Amino acid sequence: MEFQVVEAAKAMPANKYNFVPAQGIFAANQTTQFDTVRTFVAQVTHLVQANYFFFGWSGVKPDRM
Repeated sequence: MEFQVVEAAKAMPANKYNFVPAQGIFAANQTTQFDTVRTFVAQVTHLVQANYFFFGWSGVKPDRM
């Protein structure tokens, strides 16, 4: 999982980190709402923070942050 998240973060160009899906990139009749969807950087940050929190319970500390 770490490899996939880190590689996705590295592969995304810095100027695209604020990407968030919008209605226009899907089918014209799409009814999904995107008002509360996180940006790419918010998703990566959320994953990092959650993992840091969960592993903190076990006493395991990351070697770098």
